[in-house]
Amino acid sequence: MENQFIEGIFNYCDAWCDRCAFRDRCRNFQMRVEMERHIKEGTPYRPLAADLDGETEEPPEWFEEIPDLLSDEEVDEQVKSDRARRKNLRETEPALMYAVGYSGWFEEISERLDRMRHAAYESPAQAEEFGALEVIFWDAYLIQSKVMRALEGLGHAKESDDDDDRATHIYDARGSAKVAYISMNRSLKAWRKLLIARPKMRAPIFRLAGCLKTSRAGLLAAIPDLQSFRRPGFDSHPA
Repeated sequence: MENQFIEGIFNYCDAWCDRCAFRDRCRNFQMRVEMERHIKEGTPYRPLAADLDGETEEPPEWFEEIPDLLSDEEVDEQVKSDRARRKNLRETEPALMYAVGYSGWFEEISERLDRMRHAAYESPAQAEEFGALEVIFWDAYLIQSKVMRALEGLGHAKESDDDDDRATHIYDARGSAKVAYISMNRSLKAWRKLLIARPKMRAPIFRLAGCLKTSRAGLLAAIPDLQSFRRPGFDSHPA
């Protein structure tokens, strides 16, 4: 069982497990399934703790690498530092504008998805529209959070005096940026499909798609080599 997992595959995914070809090789997904099973059965879930006979399992090697918890003062200082850094990240504004602009449609799209999910499609066009709405719904806030994480990572890397720490932040920034980039491209295709299905929505679709394109251009300018990043599993293993 241990050898079936792809190390770190869950770090740079879109968390859309229902559509993932690698979920059976993802430790996070399997732990979630196991936890949901225990919740359904009403039994305790102890992945790293004692079993029912009282025997304690040895924690995995990575568990020992988790740093000590920060003090309250250090946490407060880190939060203040992160907030200050975000104010200076102008590259995140288009992605934030996209998320804010989409939020006005959130309830309408959510309700439409629910109606279409429980109704038989009358035409291939309706199925196409449903698929487009699903993608837009899933990616909307994921994009902004991944862009923010990527650009914050670059900021941390610039501030760090430690080579290993800097390399770690750059690696994570590139991985997060690639997830955002893939989701942006996927959402732009979905908006084009929705425009065909709903031509009267041309103005707001163009406005939101414009935010996405601007955000994508800014992300590529900040991390030009993001497309060459090889995500564990997705870019290195056959599905």
